[in-house]
Amino acid sequence: MKGLVLKDVYNVRFQIFTGMAIMMFPYLLLLISGGYDNAEDNILNEEIFGINGGVVVFVLLSYISITVNSSFMLNTIVDDNRSGWGKMQRTMPVSSVGIVGAKMAANGVIVGGLALIDIAVNMIGIFKLGLPPETLVAAPLVFGCLQMITLSVATVMGYRFGSVGTIVGYLLGVLVIAAGVVVLLYNLLTENLNATAFRVICYAVIPALTAAVIAVCCNLGKKAVERDV
Repeated sequence: MKGLVLKDVYNVRFQIFTGMAIMMFPYLLLLISGGYDNAEDNILNEEIFGINGGVVVFVLLSYISITVNSSFMLNTIVDDNRSGWGKMQRTMPVSSVGIVGAKMAANGVIVGGLALIDIAVNMIGIFKLGLPPETLVAAPLVFGCLQMITLSVATVMGYRFGSVGTIVGYLLGVLVIAAGVVVLLYNLLTENLNATAFRVICYAVIPALTAAVIAVCCNLGKKAVERDV
């Protein structure tokens, strides 16, 4: 199982490294521009939808960074289907549970690593720009959980319906989750949802939902792998 996890991680490491290197440019520009506190046209000094501009930009960059870079994991499913690896690995001394679990673990390693990198960069914004620490630390963790839901669904769709199923499942997952995030933020900004309830959703409901979706997807993926012989 460890070998299967490493296979997927090694397969996308260059793409993710390149993607993160590109994503560092907007962060660096923001941190540099943050030194000009008196600049009237500095987006970090303005409010966007009633929220500090710096918070909005850093949170948005965290979302884009985690979503875009972790999407490279879809390539591993497509490559497995194209090369016939999905059938070949069934001849190895690894159970169907181990095969699906390895794919989910690889997703977790990539998403977790990206979330930690974003937190580390956001910490610079916290200390240099004085942005609220809770938001900039919690946002990558929440986005990481939501992305794990999307990748888990896409993985099962890939096992069940092939490469097309992977792409369709991922796009649908991204759209549904993005819509959910917009609804949550809208209710928070319009005060239909208080801060305490928002924290409960972010720190309890979303992690619990993530764990439940991964468990269900592992079971469905196991059945799909067993049929793909």
